Amino acid sequence: MKKYILICIIPILSFAQETTFILDSNFEQLLIDWGYDADLDNYVLTESIDTITTLEIAGYEISDLTGLEDFSNLTYLYCYSNNLSELNVSSNLLLQHLYCSNNNLSELDISNNTALTYLSCDNNNIGELNLSNNPEIVSLICFDNNISELNLSSNSELTTVSCDNNNLSALDLSNNPNLTYLNCFNNNISELDLSANNLLSDLYCYSNNLSELDISNNTQLKNINCASNNLSFLNTSFNTMLTYLNCSWNDLSTINVGNNNLLNHLSCYGNMLAELDLSNNPALTDLYCYLNNLASLNVSNNNLLNNLWCYDNNIDCIEVWDLNYAISSQSCESDNNCFKKDDNAVWSLNCNCPQNEVSLTLYWENGLNTNFNVEGDLNGLLFSDSLTTDSGFLTACWPINLQADCFTIDIESNENFLWQFYSQDVLILEGTNENTMFGVECANGCMDINSCNYDLNALVDDGSCLNPGDECVLEENTGDDFEYGILDENCDCINTLNIFEEPKKTKQLLNTIDVLGRQNNNRVMSNTKMLLNIYHDGSVEKLYQF
Repeated sequence: MKKYILICIIPILSFAQETTFILDSNFEQLLIDWGYDADLDNYVLTESIDTITTLEIAGYEISDLTGLEDFSNLTYLYCYSNNLSELNVSSNLLLQHLYCSNNNLSELDISNNTALTYLSCDNNNIGELNLSNNPEIVSLICFDNNISELNLSSNSELTTVSCDNNNLSALDLSNNPNLTYLNCFNNNISELDLSANNLLSDLYCYSNNLSELDISNNTQLKNINCASNNLSFLNTSFNTMLTYLNCSWNDLSTINVGNNNLLNHLSCYGNMLAELDLSNNPALTDLYCYLNNLASLNVSNNNLLNNLWCYDNNIDCIEVWDLNYAISSQSCESDNNCFKKDDNAVWSLNCNCPQNEVSLTLYWENGLNTNFNVEGDLNGLLFSDSLTTDSGFLTACWPINLQADCFTIDIESNENFLWQFYSQDVLILEGTNENTMFGVECANGCMDINSCNYDLNALVDDGSCLNPGDECVLEENTGDDFEYGILDENCDCINTLNIFEEPKKTKQLLNTIDVLGRQNNNRVMSNTKMLLNIYHDGSVEKLYQF
């Protein structure tokens, strides 16, 4: 009986796994570090990467992203700050966020990325950017490229556009009603129509060729920088939410910021401004108005100012709220406290005062029911005021001479406070007290302008006027006696001998006798050489005849 041996041959099946070619070793090393690959062999299992949704590979000196096409579920790609000269995202159909800035890209094709919402491709060498197939895009950051044309007509969802530092000569924003942020500075744009962009809050269009800028429809604007253009007119009256305005280096002769009471930064230097009213801008912290034609400047209502640069103008007087603060800020020791002015300009609490006049400032803090009264006749100006308040200050300007004019300041308070007396920016008197009274007594003197001793500062005529011919003291002796003179026509005190002695009275001659007592007769006297005249007052006068 034959025996048969059954041999079963079972074939061994081999299943080859799909791989993706990774050219750049820095890219593959990252995949190894993250656990998506095991060996640095230029290959990675496709199944290990096709589920990745976010790829953050920024700043790893990657020069090639070959293999990216197999990241089929990729939605976020951060590949900025590498050495990429090419980038192919045509297979990444789910891509929503693409950040490829700071590379060497000259082209960028995103026509297949219809789901794209955020694109940042700044700091490359891109010359053309087609966004016609990207209707969902919300944010476009493409500054620092070589783009000469930018068509945004298909991108109605855009809220942010930053296309500065390109070669744009025009920019049409009429189909972008949701735009809130626009940065297009340093281009060659000559016209900019913002009438359809009612939601715009930030506008940076400086360093272009704009001769007009209509922002009347942009009532939500908070920040505007339109410096370095050719603007001769700028109306911000409709922009009541404005906090930052830089309109420097234009051709503006006037600017009205009266409706912008939230404004905290104003740069208007390098224009032709002759006036600048900041009375309605109490929130202002930074003011740069140098290099204009300003004749005056009042910042007395801007007590939050940290920086004030107003040099290279025609300003003689700058009215401030606090002289001490203004003077101390001239040192510019810190970035937040720097006041710069021309040397001939003075700080003042009231620029209506000429430089030789004085101003009084009263400060008070936490003084409930603080009462103060200022009274006096100041060269005909009757000043009288009384306030009751918790805090604040009062500034008054008086055309007075401290050595002559009279006034009284009477302050009653239940709290200490500070009072200061200035002559322009020179502090004369100051004090702190709950109850204070001080002043200058009225000056008395000659008020006749034609008199020799006319006193310009006299407030009360005391009858002391002297005129030519009047007695005057020539000099004072060591004793109690004085030597007197008279005033000549030049009001000089001159010496006149015996001017104040009694005049001599006429003497009556009673008799004439000789030395023997013989009466006056021609015969007797003919032989007498000496005769005596006897007068009624008893005086004797000797006479000699020859």
